[in-house]
Amino acid sequence: MKTLLFALLIIVVCSCSEQKKEQTFVEKYKLYKPEDLIIDAFKNKDVIFIGEAHWIKEEVDFIKSIIPILNKNDINILFSEFVSYDDTKLIDSLLTADKFDEKLARSITSRSLFEWSYQEYIDILHVAWEVNQKSEKQFRIIGLIKDYNCSAIQKPEDFNDPEKRKAFFGDGESDWANRIINETYKKNKKALVYCGAHHSITHYAQPLVEGGKFIGKANKNDRVGQCVYNKYPETTITIWIHHTWAGKKGLDDKMVIPMQSYFDKLVDSLPSDFKSYAFFTNESILGEIVDSSSYYSLGYDSFTLKDLCHGYIFLKPVCNQNLAGYIENFIDTNSIKHAQEQVRVWLDIKDISIEAINDTLKNWYNEKHKSFNKGKRELCR
Repeated sequence: MKTLLFALLIIVVCSCSEQKKEQTFVEKYKLYKPEDLIIDAFKNKDVIFIGEAHWIKEEVDFIKSIIPILNKNDINILFSEFVSYDDTKLIDSLLTADKFDEKLARSITSRSLFEWSYQEYIDILHVAWEVNQKSEKQFRIIGLIKDYNCSAIQKPEDFNDPEKRKAFFGDGESDWANRIINETYKKNKKALVYCGAHHSITHYAQPLVEGGKFIGKANKNDRVGQCVYNKYPETTITIWIHHTWAGKKGLDDKMVIPMQSYFDKLVDSLPSDFKSYAFFTNESILGEIVDSSSYYSLGYDSFTLKDLCHGYIFLKPVCNQNLAGYIENFIDTNSIKHAQEQVRVWLDIKDISIEAINDTLKNWYNEKHKSFNKGKRELCR
């Protein structure tokens, strides 16, 4: 009996010791749960850029999960790179309708880019609609980009004409910034801005690479995050979600796992409820880790996360991340006309059929899936 009690005591002591060790890691690195970091940041920030890699399921799922929490905390605007600003009224009507219109949601997404056939991005619209069914505070999703002016490009070589190219895109990232500022700072509101990682940078200067060699740094007013930050530096920040980075030869180089996989390995030492974690780069010692293996380190003597972003969210190790899900028959009669115009411009194919465009999208997705899995295998041997 004494032996049994002693054994139980050892188990309890070891368990408590392990819990204390895990808690020490959380305190040592000043870790937050990802959603808590964002809400904490909004206490004294008005615009938060959150940068993603594109097509990673876990990243988009996180944005879906944060929408009800934002709404509960009186943050009711999500700017998105993945819908068009020209569809603002249409998106408002979608998100406040009595019934969610999946076909309309797909059409809205395809208008911003005909190939954006990923279910999780549609689900963001659906979650916002669900929130509005229960809340008196309307949650809005507003596009950053405008519709492409496809009539400006009649043949591929037109892209070589600066005026025609400018007319096609309509506006630039400084215009995106003005949309954000007009809906937030000028109306005393807050917003989360969801976009590609490079659009989201604020205080960081991106390296310029030619022929695999560093040649200098870009201006600090080229990206939408920089444009807003330059006007409101005290209340604008950028948060990056963990994903693979390009190597030192430039954005076309093979991918690497950030910071020599330190963040991926740290998971094994954390409590079970902290397998996803986040931190402010100026508070946590994790923000001091020096990286010299990535594109982002080019031009910096001792590049750290503090140079790149204000906050960092780790959702899953790179080796456990997944590609977003494909939507079968993404283009339909509601979206084919607009998609045909984009296909004519981008692929120089006129009057493509619904069947042909969907076959093309399916083939592209399959190739992307193969490439994605191959990249993981190479990184995670």
